[in-house]
Parts: sequence; C-alpha cells; structure tokens
Amino acid sequence: MKPEKLIYTFVSFASYIDKDWGRGVPESGIEFMAKLVHKYDIPITWIVNSRSSEVMGDRINLWHSQYDDNIILWIPAHFSDYDPAYDKRELEKGLIREWSIIEKIFPWADIKVAASGYIDSNMINVLEKLNFQGLWGYCWEQTWWDGITHKGVPWGAWYIDSNRWKVPHTAKGQLVACEWTARDLNSTFHTGSPAVYSTDPDDVLRSGLCTGENIEYWKKLFCDYLLNTDNNEYVFFLQHQESHEMDESKEFSLYPHDHIMETADMLDKFLEYISGFGVTAMNLPCAIKFYKMMFMVGSAWCLEIAPDIPKKLNYAFGKINTIKGEITVSWSKNAGKVDIFVFIPEKIKAILKYINKQVALYAGNNRIAFPF
Repeated sequence: MKPEKLIYTFVSFASYIDKDWGRGVPESGIEFMAKLVHKYDIPITWIVNSRSSEVMGDRINLWHSQYDDNIILWIPAHFSDYDPAYDKRELEKGLIREWSIIEKIFPWADIKVAASGYIDSNMINVLEKLNFQGLWGYCWEQTWWDGITHKGVPWGAWYIDSNRWKVPHTAKGQLVACEWTARDLNSTFHTGSPAVYSTDPDDVLRSGLCTGENIEYWKKLFCDYLLNTDNNEYVFFLQHQESHEMDESKEFSLYPHDHIMETADMLDKFLEYISGFGVTAMNLPCAIKFYKMMFMVGSAWCLEIAPDIPKKLNYAFGKINTIKGEITVSWSKNAGKVDIFVFIPEKIKAILKYINKQVALYAGNNRIAFPF
C-alpha cells in the first residue's frame, strides 16, 4: 500500500436550513464538528450558503488560517431539493447572488465548488458557465433514497460530461465530480444498499455495523481503498457528516444526546485510525485543484479482479457492464490447477490478483492458470 497516495477529505454540511425538522444555522453542531476533526489536524470543508456564512464567517476564517479549512457553496435550496422543474436562468441568478456574498466573507475562496443533492445536465451547464470547478453530491450506486438516483456513476473523483451528467468526460471536463460520502465498494456493489454500507456515521450506527466502541467495519472498508493505492496514481476518499445532525440545540435536535455522542466516538476512533497511516488530508477545493493538475484527461482507474475460489466449488462465471463494455470472469478447476478466464474491453486498465500473485490484464481474452 501507498497511503500517501490516498487523498482524504472531510466535508460537513453547515448551511442555513429552513425545514420542518430544523431551522437556522447549526452553530453548536458546527463547533462540535470543528473540535472533533481539527484534533487530528484534518481540514474541514464546510458546505455553506450566504446566511450561514454571515453567521459563521469569523470562525471559518479563523479555522482556515489554523487548519486550512475551506468552503463550498450549497446550491440555493429551491434548486437543490430534488425539484426538476426549476428555471436555469433563476438558478444562474441565485448562484451569482450567493457567491457574491460569500466571496466577500471568504476572500481566499478562489476555487469555486458547488454542492447539491439534485443534479442534472442543466445544472452542470450553469455551473460551467459560472466557472465552477467541482460539484459535490454524487451518490455511487444509489437509487431512490433521499430522492437521489445516481446508480451507474463511477465512485471517487472524475470529470463530468455536461451532456451526460452520469458519465465521465472522455477528455478533460471542467467540473470534477465528488461523492456525497465514500461507500463500501464491495458490499454496496453486491447489495445495492449504499445508504447502509457507507462512511456516513448515522447510517452505520443505525444498521449496527459500527458502534462507539467498535469501528472494525469502517477499518476494513478503508483498507479496501488503501489497497487501491497499489494500482492507481491517487485514490480520493471523501467522508461527510452534517453539522445539524451533531447539533443538540432546540432548533434541531434530530438525534438524542446518546446517539450524537456515539457517532462522535466512531468518528474520533476512525480519524485516529486513518491518521496512523500517513494519508494525505486536503480540503475539497484543494483536492479538486490537485486532481485537475494530476489528471489532464479522465483518470485511468485500475480495475482489480480478485476471485475468491472456495474448495467445494469447481466452476463459476460472472459479468459486469461498464461504460467501456462488458467484463466477464470465469474460472474452472482441472488437474490440480485453476484456469481463470477474463475478458477486458478496450481502454480499461485491469489486474488479476490471486492469493499472493498479481498479473496485468490486457484488452480482449486473458487466460491465466494457477496451482490450486
């Protein structure tokens, strides 16, 4: 593993909210998150809007100077709350108005990044016109949950094609896509449950995958990403927790005290764990700038195929459809060896791992035999 090649980013929603479950700026939740994450010298990227920036400006400016915190802009709520009937011209006016306010409060914010749950090509076109460089909010493999269906998009960071907002740009796009929060690559893919198998503290606490005393699940999830650093130039790992979900004031109180403290204990243990590897922590605008410097065209992610071959099974076959074409994998046992057959489409980089051996795969049919 090459931990320094893993770019870790922590994001926290810290916007003014006007909902039936909460109203105002979650100041105590923001302060709580800052104390928790800054303990490990990790910068926080705050998702703000103009009203929260006016309230939290002095504190975020201080944290920027101390910990390199940064901000990204929450797209005005009536455009980002899953409403496909918005007007592009109104969206553009709203973004111009919001950014004109926050850039005065945060004059160092020179990399424009937006955040939204609802995404479509019209939104991408407006963001490109206004010279935004990234968009946070993509949910890998998600369908329906929270009104978001992003199944089919890649995980990690990638250039957005403005005409097909779920598809990576074939060259170098303007906007870099960023995940809402990193998911469990294996369990999410095989179960279709990204809202269960993820790095979201509330999700994994509710499901019982982690507790305040036990984060072994998160450790294993993180190690899957670390393993990818062996075969990729860089791996981007983003984790998100809403500040209003850590706020106990009467304006919010989404969760009871014990729940909040348990998620805090989970995050504390996880941040301590990943800090021990020496990963590279960046705020999100800087991570996007770094991505654009390192990958002048769409990044060449490496696919790792690592079949688990049980003793009592003699044959297996599987396939997956990708934007580059269909990948097929099969294996069969014969005379003390296992024959593995892999078909790789053009323009996909892939490797085969079996026990302690690693073999590069090429476009077309690949046949590899190992002793069994």
